[in-house]
Amino acid sequence: MALIEFIYAAYIGVAVTILIGIFVEGQRAQLDNVLSNMSSFFILLATATMPVEVVVGLMVYLGLGVLIVYRKMRDLYLLFGSKTYGSVSLVILFAENQFFGFIPFFSFADLRSMVVGCLIVALVVHVIGYAYTHRRGFGSRRKAKRSKATSQRRLTRRRRG
Repeated sequence: MALIEFIYAAYIGVAVTILIGIFVEGQRAQLDNVLSNMSSFFILLATATMPVEVVVGLMVYLGLGVLIVYRKMRDLYLLFGSKTYGSVSLVILFAENQFFGFIPFFSFADLRSMVVGCLIVALVVHVIGYAYTHRRGFGSRRKAKRSKATSQRRLTRRRRG
């Protein structure tokens, strides 16, 4: 007997992935995070019921991820970081369960509607992540300048003493 049903576990997993992307991952995705996201994305593709064109489109996305990892294009790891992967997975789960059947771009009607849905959700999640990161001072230039000035003062004190 399972504690929770599979679908609830999937939603919890996707929500945790997005939260990790916002609060932990920051602006850069690491290789191990990208590889784990790609492997779980493959499992999601294998278990979700989707039309063939959507599966082919998502397999192209996954193939792009393999190419990015193989070529070590670190600037493009963001496409497979937790925020993007979680957003795409959330749209897939919503579309499969037809939670947003009344909104045209959250269904498996065609590949274009899936891409639009993924872009909208990923954009919202990335904006939230950007706002959180800059509200907390991570990645801000002011903090970098302040720490550089502090380290320069310490260095001059050591030289004098």
